Amino acid sequence: MVTLGQGGTILEVKPPELLKYTFGWDNRASVGLGDGPKENVITIRFEEQGGRTVMHFHQAPFATESERDGHNGGWNSAFDSFAEFILRVQPARDAEELPSELHLRRFFAAPRDLVFDAWTKPEMVKEWWGPKGFTIPACEIDARQGGEFFIQMKMPDGTLCGLKGRYVEFYPPYRFHYIGTPLDKDGNAFAETWTSVYFEEKNGGTEVVLDGHFTKSPLNAGLHIKGAREGWKQMLDKLEVFVESRRM
Repeated sequence: MVTLGQGGTILEVKPPELLKYTFGWDNRASVGLGDGPKENVITIRFEEQGGRTVMHFHQAPFATESERDGHNGGWNSAFDSFAEFILRVQPARDAEELPSELHLRRFFAAPRDLVFDAWTKPEMVKEWWGPKGFTIPACEIDARQGGEFFIQMKMPDGTLCGLKGRYVEFYPPYRFHYIGTPLDKDGNAFAETWTSVYFEEKNGGTEVVLDGHFTKSPLNAGLHIKGAREGWKQMLDKLEVFVESRRM
């Protein structure tokens, strides 16, 4: 396992409102970054709103847009873990509150390279993508950082819908992050999502961790995510069957 080092210096602290510090990697090349600033500055402000806390996060400068987007994906995943920690410390007051994020973890008894390929090669994605009963009439994937993709899905009743997006970070076979736009039956976008997928070798197989959330949320985003949770469960069930068949 590769250990990635990072660190910085505290510049300003005003509990519980403000935290400001420098941030840098010990070795930029070890995380796929080229020449650029050795450090940048992170500013975090905490604002109370109706008994809740809104966190305002800012980090700059970055050498390129792709470096900025890659950090965005990493921080989103870190914030997902932070949210889970907060819920353990202080459970949600309203059990019926609609979710705004999606976190899934699934183990596959298959090599990591195979599982990663199943997510990123069009001919393989078509075999398992979509909930139970869905088929994939079209699938185009440019599997690289900055590459775009389009997946068209056909529902059991014949209705067409889809997903288009762009990879903002792509490091095979370890992880990728993408910005996705779900499309309705008329081809219109109704939301924008950020999805991070990690692949870790574990116990002779591969553990996949998926974190997703709406970056541009419709009013009923929570309802979409409730449906997405069951949809992803069915998709991962299909993926498990697919990779198992490829191992035989």
